[in-house]
Amino acid sequence: MATLLVCRVGGEAVLGPLCFESPLPVVNLREKLHESVSVDRSQEMVLLQNGNVLLDAAKLEGGSLEDPLTITLVITAKTYRAVVWGPCADGPQHAEVSEQLEGNIKSVACTGYTFAAVMAAGSVVTWTGNGFESDAANSRGVAGLEDGVQQVFGNDKAFVALKAGGEVVVWGDPEAGGKAPPAVLEKLRGIAWVARTNEAFAGVKENGQVVTWGNAEFGGDSSSVSESLKADVVSVVGTFGPSSGAFAALKADGSVVAWGDPERGGDLGPAAEQLQSGVTSLCAGGSAFAALKETGKVVAWGHPEQGGKLVVHFTDDEATQESFSVEEELSSGVVSIVASDDVFVAVKEDGKVVTWGVAEDGAYLANIEKDVAKELESGVLSVTPAACSFAALKTDGRVVTWGVDSLGGDSSSVASKLKSGVARIPCFRWPSQHGHAALKEDGSVVTWGFELGPIMDAPEDELASGVVEVVGNPTGYVALKHAPVSSSA
Repeated sequence: MATLLVCRVGGEAVLGPLCFESPLPVVNLREKLHESVSVDRSQEMVLLQNGNVLLDAAKLEGGSLEDPLTITLVITAKTYRAVVWGPCADGPQHAEVSEQLEGNIKSVACTGYTFAAVMAAGSVVTWTGNGFESDAANSRGVAGLEDGVQQVFGNDKAFVALKAGGEVVVWGDPEAGGKAPPAVLEKLRGIAWVARTNEAFAGVKENGQVVTWGNAEFGGDSSSVSESLKADVVSVVGTFGPSSGAFAALKADGSVVAWGDPERGGDLGPAAEQLQSGVTSLCAGGSAFAALKETGKVVAWGHPEQGGKLVVHFTDDEATQESFSVEEELSSGVVSIVASDDVFVAVKEDGKVVTWGVAEDGAYLANIEKDVAKELESGVLSVTPAACSFAALKTDGRVVTWGVDSLGGDSSSVASKLKSGVARIPCFRWPSQHGHAALKEDGSVVTWGFELGPIMDAPEDELASGVVEVVGNPTGYVALKHAPVSSSA
């Protein structure tokens, strides 16, 4: 057994001495603190050990009754500072806002070429890289972005801001959802969450009603299923293919409603009967969908060669293998599903990975290294997709990668850093980036991928500690990290 003591700045004890079985995850300590310390939504608990921020995934060891491990509690505004790299850090727009990005950031969202930071005061700051043109980057003069903004969502070309009191502000490419007719804007009031395709949005209201706008070819027109979207929708997902798109909504009764391009999943087709009930979650790829049922079975629809059928499909004309079905493996026991542009990955109860879609982009596991394939047979906790590669987080904190070597499938250059201690691997704006970033328990970030891409320009010194999130698009990346917190302040 070990012992710890939690004190406020100044020395006042708020918890302990507390005996615990070592090691103690920081997230468990945080739960105990929430029972005795009041924190509102705009604040967060920051825990420090020897002046360093402790992230939830870290583990505490040591300390005795005579000399307990001392943790300092600081209650502060839930804000961060941004570390920006890649082309998005170049040019006059970033230079104009760089000082603002040094602190007081609540969150960051992005479109294909623009980043938007929501500040603690409720204002929005946007920027893009030198040489990139984007209507969404021009947020100056957009009414309603000066204060009160709580959250921002982006598709490829436009943004949506949700404000306190239910007001909604949109800007960016008018054809892609950056402008909404007055009749639609009125319906948007009270939206709680937003799904998106490349050029359209679907807002989900608190009563489960769905409102859509943007390019009709990407699902911006849901009039064909409007009656089914009036209430009781619990979640919506959208495809992210560049040429057209579709949405799928999960209702409270476990049924699914889809609209948009029928060839990209906007029509349930032969899968309709299996999607009338019992669905618990949905996953969208670039041109197809997958539904997970309460029995652990997977149902897919959309583009048949890109995940719309439970088949590993070979696109190379010189391929000697025949396409084959994985339907039987996906008939039960699946607990989660993720997708890249054209490959879906399911994780089963025992941690085994099952893939389908385009073989050459990562769906054909028999073609990867034997050691990696063996690692994917069990013990996988989660999988994060990129455009043509995948990173699997194992239950012991290790990372295993596969896919196109040069686009993130080969992580040998950072293998020593991925052997343990990885807490999470964020999925970027769409799963179409050519690289990965792993967040470790100590708050550091490990990056790998396309050697000529911005992912490899990561500033290692800045990413060595305190990072809580990484956001990316083709122009670069933004890491949110805790600003230095003084335990003696």
